[in-house]
Amino acid sequence: MKKRTPLVRSSRTPKATVRPLLESAVRQHQQGDLDQARAGYRNILKLFPDHPDALHFLARLYCQTGKPDAALKLIRRGIKRYPDNPHFYCVLGNIQRMKSNLPSAIEAYKKATQLDEQQMESWVQLGMTLRDTGQIDQAITVYRQAIAIKPDIAELHNNLGNALKMQGLLDEAIEAYHQAVTINPGFAGGFHNLGSALLEAGNKDEALAALRHAHHLAPNNTLYLEALASCFSQLEVTGNDPSLRDDLLRCLCLNRTDGRGLTKTLCHFLRHSGLHQEDPLLLELLQRQPVCDPYLEDELMAERKNLLRAILDSTEILHQDFLNALATQCFLNEYIYEETAEESQWIEQLIIKVCEKPDPRAVAILACYRPLHTLACADRLKEPAPLIQQQIEEPQREEKLKRQIKSLAAINNETSAAVQAQYEEHPYPRWRFTDRPTPTTLGNYLCSLFPHEQAEFPKKIQILAAGGGTGLQPIRTALRFPDSWVQVIDLSLNSLAYGMRKAQELKVPNIRFAQADLLNLHDWGKQFHFIESYGVLHHLAVPFEGWQALTQRLVPGGVMRLGLYSELARKPIQAAWRLIEEHKLKPTTEGIRKFRRIIKSLDESHPLRTLLDSPDFYSLSECRDLVFHVCEHAYTLPEIAHTIEKLGLEFIGFEFPELKTLRKFKIRFPEKNSENDLDRWHCFEQDNPETFASQYVFWVRKPS
Repeated sequence: MKKRTPLVRSSRTPKATVRPLLESAVRQHQQGDLDQARAGYRNILKLFPDHPDALHFLARLYCQTGKPDAALKLIRRGIKRYPDNPHFYCVLGNIQRMKSNLPSAIEAYKKATQLDEQQMESWVQLGMTLRDTGQIDQAITVYRQAIAIKPDIAELHNNLGNALKMQGLLDEAIEAYHQAVTINPGFAGGFHNLGSALLEAGNKDEALAALRHAHHLAPNNTLYLEALASCFSQLEVTGNDPSLRDDLLRCLCLNRTDGRGLTKTLCHFLRHSGLHQEDPLLLELLQRQPVCDPYLEDELMAERKNLLRAILDSTEILHQDFLNALATQCFLNEYIYEETAEESQWIEQLIIKVCEKPDPRAVAILACYRPLHTLACADRLKEPAPLIQQQIEEPQREEKLKRQIKSLAAINNETSAAVQAQYEEHPYPRWRFTDRPTPTTLGNYLCSLFPHEQAEFPKKIQILAAGGGTGLQPIRTALRFPDSWVQVIDLSLNSLAYGMRKAQELKVPNIRFAQADLLNLHDWGKQFHFIESYGVLHHLAVPFEGWQALTQRLVPGGVMRLGLYSELARKPIQAAWRLIEEHKLKPTTEGIRKFRRIIKSLDESHPLRTLLDSPDFYSLSECRDLVFHVCEHAYTLPEIAHTIEKLGLEFIGFEFPELKTLRKFKIRFPEKNSENDLDRWHCFEQDNPETFASQYVFWVRKPS
């Protein structure tokens, strides 16, 4: 056989012939054809083993495809051959960031900027890495240095704004963001950050304009849409601008958790634009969570009664979608709407009619008054499919899941048993949708909340959700920390089964559910790196005993996230208790309905009318949890400080949904680390009693 002569011999190939090979590989790389690009770079390195561009770009490709070790070998080879090439040090920094070696990454980026101060990527990455390690002041200095070299790079101004915002320098941050979008009017990320900062500063109208522009520049970016939804949550929007309705509908369709602020905004919008059965905005709202508006609630109750009368009179009823949506709304609020004696009689007639002939329209109207799974003929109902799934199939599935839940600790405390009975009857909260938090590590998450907090945790951590209820918060925690195991415990089997079902629907593999009283965990050998117990301890007979039990389950160096009621913020609730006692109301469906009827009838100026602003007022389980709980304690900050000291814990800081509270606090107490001083926070709360209206949400650490 004749020996084949190679087309190119590496020892004789002139370097000029490599250029088209390199250009082709780079073009393929830019177009996302990574396999072809990888082959191209490798072919060049076969010809010229130390070709700097091929080493550089192939290393970047390896980083891009999650192969930092392969990239590191190439970069070390390149640095050995070309020790003054800044590109190699920049990629080295990227590799070290991927491997979480942030101090080494900082040194590599610094070396790159020293070799070539015009190389902006290294400046950007250096600032970001300094920020991620809590060195915010140094990050600000780096960005200012880079801007002095190249003032027309929008990303530098944007990143400077991010660092300034983290330091609480909001006005300077806004100016930096303005510079970024002035340089690049198509910079969606810059408009997003500008809008978020303006919202923090209280400039809500300007914030809305910036965030809407960011969304319209990048309509498929979920992060920008979520920011827009958060902005809408803080505004009262009116008018019937079609583009505004479209933006509201897009925000509503997000799967997210926002404390129902957006729902209140949408209710306000719909009050001004009017209710129409075919309105997509109304239909979507009704199927997502309880409507939080007394006016709309009354409108929906009246419409429900009209529909019930019409179906019994055999009046033609259109809009099956509206019937389904209204039935879903009533199921979500657990049938909290008032029901007249006349309606109760009509319902008995309708049950007979549905069981004889299950017409989808009649089934939907019946589902506006009674959960379908409670009907004797439930197994015969097949339509409407969405209601059958929600009101029959899902409850049946939860009943099966209850049999799989193990018991870890006995429930023999009298108060615990009473709390268990409440949540067996009314699992709390009932929820349908949640966001999927960005995966991270516990250390990085803690740093994002408290920038100067640097803590080391194992990659795979054990997490305890004590009092996890129906799983909303624990599931989000499991999604946020995908390398963790989350153990959920709760008193209520019904709540746990609800959470199990949702975890399976969302395909969350790293979460387990068990029944237990946290007071009886002393014989349990498990230890945890992170414990969260949100809104649980204050429902114990002696909250300190529960807090102590959780502290014993925390590893040295571990952290705990707690939520406790503020005595000052709960003053309206204490007034509600007096009203309940005065009227001798019971925590039953009728008692809760009567309480709500009394509140809604009060004069506009009455202090208890503020309860209408709480989303908890608009569903049965949440209203019961709000004002009819079997056991509740509230705290002052001095009491919390005393308990933290008594348990030998360290206070890390308060967690707020936005920075404006912390910014207001720092204006009052500008001293360094003042935000870690609970005495100062106590003074601040006395002057701002609404600060912790929901709860005190804070983090503590068990010393190593």
